Amino acid sequence: MSINEDKIAFLRGQRQTRMYVPTPVAPEAIDALIEVARWTGSATNRQPWKFIVVDDRDVLDALAHAKSGSEWIANAGAAFVILTEGETAEASRFDAGRVAERLLLGSTAVGLAGAIVSWAPGFGEEAVRELLNVPAGLWIYAAVIVGEPDRSQPQAAPKPNPRKPVEEIVVRNRF
Repeated sequence: MSINEDKIAFLRGQRQTRMYVPTPVAPEAIDALIEVARWTGSATNRQPWKFIVVDDRDVLDALAHAKSGSEWIANAGAAFVILTEGETAEASRFDAGRVAERLLLGSTAVGLAGAIVSWAPGFGEEAVRELLNVPAGLWIYAAVIVGEPDRSQPQAAPKPNPRKPVEEIVVRNRF
């Protein structure tokens, strides 16, 4: 078996970026990310999602102010708001998480940076639902925010990102 170390490094190196240059995302990049999302696997191939692609500067600014701490969205190039179908908000959470991670990885693959933001009842969800005219019967899972990273801003030194030792998180065969 051959392990592709470049791909492993790509997956291990994925980081979220919250500082963007306020420029539009190229239509080809948006189309590529839509295809990545569309081809993400789901339980029994239900594909229980819909996406609202937001690239209007005024709408991005409104998303940025839907809850505190998300002002950074205002400079992003686009947002992929992930909606799920189902009887409850939890019905398709696993599949929604899969597609969110794929979009985040895809943003790097198309030369952009990305980050995930979510809203909850009492923490911006109502404002986002109203802003985007999300119909009843669809649940707002999260959004993957993408854009050109702002490299002119001084970057903080990478914080130590320790991981638990393998022995602490992995059990082989049985406990």
